[in-house]
Amino acid sequence: MINQRALEEMDEKALTGWLVRRMRGEEADPPLSSMHLETPDDFVAVVHGRTTDAAFRGRLENGIVEALREIAKNPDLRAGKDANAVQHLAALILRRAIRTAVPVLLAIAERGILGRTNREIDANAERMVLMALARLQEPKLLAHHWIGVWCSKDPALWPIATAGLRHSDPEQGVALLPEIITRAKSHRDFPLGEVLWAYRADPRIGPPRLAQELGKLGNWERARCRMALMDVGATAEQIDELLAEQADPDDDAADLPTWAVGEDQLPMKPPRWSVAA
Repeated sequence: MINQRALEEMDEKALTGWLVRRMRGEEADPPLSSMHLETPDDFVAVVHGRTTDAAFRGRLENGIVEALREIAKNPDLRAGKDANAVQHLAALILRRAIRTAVPVLLAIAERGILGRTNREIDANAERMVLMALARLQEPKLLAHHWIGVWCSKDPALWPIATAGLRHSDPEQGVALLPEIITRAKSHRDFPLGEVLWAYRADPRIGPPRLAQELGKLGNWERARCRMALMDVGATAEQIDELLAEQADPDDDAADLPTWAVGEDQLPMKPPRWSVAA
């Protein structure tokens, strides 16, 4: 039976072979728990996190990278067990922050949206590869790639592009905020709240800088951001930290049509549903 001790006793070559089989679905020991929706990478991630053997952890990380390199030799990753294996390995690499895998991840991503018109990779696998690359990349090097992903016609990749650009070049990431909010306005499925929260949590940006940038927006855009943050569970205090009420000269009652002015001659707040529309 394969358990942590059994893996710790394997050399790097044996670990690589086992990982290739495991991620392809050819190795069922230990069995996956359908009740807990376990994936092939879950057991490996737990072992990597629990082990106190630094030498084994190094062999395991090398084995993970080599397994990904081996599976990526398949010229067509658009479907099948190798496409699934790439997805599982990329998820594992992201989960355990294995930065030595970045060159292999980049080579795979260049077979998709980062490099080719005709993609040679399954969409789910590509998303996971890009997510791992966005998180683990070296600063500055891939900023132009993330802008290209943002300009693509694939909405599923846009949130990943914001993360990739933010990690690569925080200044360019911040500069993208007005476009992010505009795009969220026309694409209801865009996770604006999650993206804003990620900007807030990024220590290179943080609440003060994000609040400064959001303060440049109009009241309607700010209201949209407020609702998006509420939807992801931000507290009133956290939201007010980013979106403190402020006067907007564009909302002067004198510049509004009669129907938009209340009896007290102050601009009426738009109903909640219209703000979210």
